[in-house]
Amino acid sequence: MVTPEKTVNEFLDALMNSKHEKLASILSDDVKILGSSGKRYGKKEIIKYFADAESPYGDRNYERVGTYVIGNTVIIESLMNAVHVGEYMGIPPSNKRFELPAVNVFEVENGKIKAWRQYQNNKILFDLTNP
Repeated sequence: MVTPEKTVNEFLDALMNSKHEKLASILSDDVKILGSSGKRYGKKEIIKYFADAESPYGDRNYERVGTYVIGNTVIIESLMNAVHVGEYMGIPPSNKRFELPAVNVFEVENGKIKAWRQYQNNKILFDLTNP
């Protein structure tokens, strides 16, 4: 049996390594995604987004601070350390290093991700462009 945590770990591995077909296979057809910008996505939109978008971050490193599993819900607390090298949500690149904490909440059903919500403080990126 595939656990919810294993499903999420496989999804994150596929995401970090740009394995778009694997991403698609792990998302349920009716997945509901709430991005950190507040934008909502379905399966087709999120796969297209990741296939088309270049990462706005260079020299990035992710540190998983904690993983919490409650039934079919997996919550991952992380810290990204990177350089802001590309436009993100209308924020021009600053070419500055930053740390960005995030919380991702995944709901898993039948070995597929049914919902994904991401919370991070994007104000950190706005602050990079202000002297």
